[in-house]
Amino acid sequence: MKRVLSVFLVFATILSMTVIVNTPVFAAQSGDYEYVASGTTAEITRYIGFGGAVTIPDTIGTYKVTRIGDYAFNNNAVITSVIIPLGVISIGDYAFNHCFQMTSATMPNTVTSMETYTFANCHKLSSVTIGSAVKSIDIGTFTDCEALTSVVIPNSLKSIPDYMFDGCYGLKSVIFGSGAASIGKNAFSDCSGFTGVNIPNSVATIGNYAFANCTGLTGAIIGSGVKTMNSGAFQSCTKLMSVLFLGNAPQTYSGVFIYCSSKIRIYYIGGKNGFTNPWGGIPTAVYLSVSPVNDKSTSVSGTAVIGSKISLTVVKTNYSVTPGISGKWTKTLTKKLGIGTKISIKLTFNTFTSSPVNVFVKPTVPTVKKLTKTSKTISGTTYSKAKVLYKINGVWKSINAMSNGSFSIKLAATLKKGSVVVFKVSYKGQTSVEKSVKVA
Repeated sequence: MKRVLSVFLVFATILSMTVIVNTPVFAAQSGDYEYVASGTTAEITRYIGFGGAVTIPDTIGTYKVTRIGDYAFNNNAVITSVIIPLGVISIGDYAFNHCFQMTSATMPNTVTSMETYTFANCHKLSSVTIGSAVKSIDIGTFTDCEALTSVVIPNSLKSIPDYMFDGCYGLKSVIFGSGAASIGKNAFSDCSGFTGVNIPNSVATIGNYAFANCTGLTGAIIGSGVKTMNSGAFQSCTKLMSVLFLGNAPQTYSGVFIYCSSKIRIYYIGGKNGFTNPWGGIPTAVYLSVSPVNDKSTSVSGTAVIGSKISLTVVKTNYSVTPGISGKWTKTLTKKLGIGTKISIKLTFNTFTSSPVNVFVKPTVPTVKKLTKTSKTISGTTYSKAKVLYKINGVWKSINAMSNGSFSIKLAATLKKGSVVVFKVSYKGQTSVEKSVKVA
């Protein structure tokens, strides 16, 4: 028992002599900066310099600068630009808020997080470089940066935060990174400088009012991965006329396109599911259609996304045409085309270019003499030795034309007045469209 007690007393004595050593933290000033140091790193807490073009140092004394602290440059009226050094990992709340003379900001590829309203209200900020390692950005990062015209969002950022570019009415171009999975509430609201928006295929969710009041927006592409569009996502985009969906119809909530242009149209890729006409009260159409072309045609026509451009290639000759306000388009050919000639058609809309749609010149439908209820035969003309197909009472049959192109079909029974006989012709590997002839 005494031995156990002795061991316990020795152990207690050792504990009483143990000194817990914490890493010292202290505040100091060096040149234009106040900072807090801990271990081997420093956080800049306040800028006290004379402004102008500021390049933040990567070290202060022996300390490596790894963070720009909360409010460090907040309400600074004298800096005109800032370069944040390699090694900085995070930028704090309101760090550069309301630096209203600042025109450019450059972040290194070591920054991984940006906190609330980091560069908000920098009204003259026209150029910003976001580092390629940023994984987390909090709300309102560039709110009301009216002079900002373009921005590239890095692939590393998975979520576009709420209010990220709210009120940036000079913003005309945003290039989304391939990693973006969601776009937050009001992320781009009141960005009236937008004329086109391209949501990448990686995005699954578009938040409430994400693009609301983008009053200059005329066209939008919704990527194939979008599954949910929340309330008011494009509310009050008063010039928005064309929205092209690359995937199946997403789940939508109230008023996604409310108060947009009265001429707005929804377009989709043929074969995609979930679209009706109308869809959510808005007319819909396949993004590109081409009317049949035959060897007597002098033009190619169809319908397409309003605001798109159509490119045609015909026997090594290129044509282009822009759809009209109704979406209809027509391109006059320099000459008639032979049966089987390939016409390759592409549509370009914003940054989207479709795969080629290939159509082939078809034969012209046969000429058929008038049919009456007393007719004993059906006769007409077509191509030499072409196969004429005809449907009577729902049954298809065929006959080959003579060398001079004439054909005559002997009827087994008289035709009923008002009934319809359908014709088409097969020639040189192509089949014409159908032609219906009503019995008089």
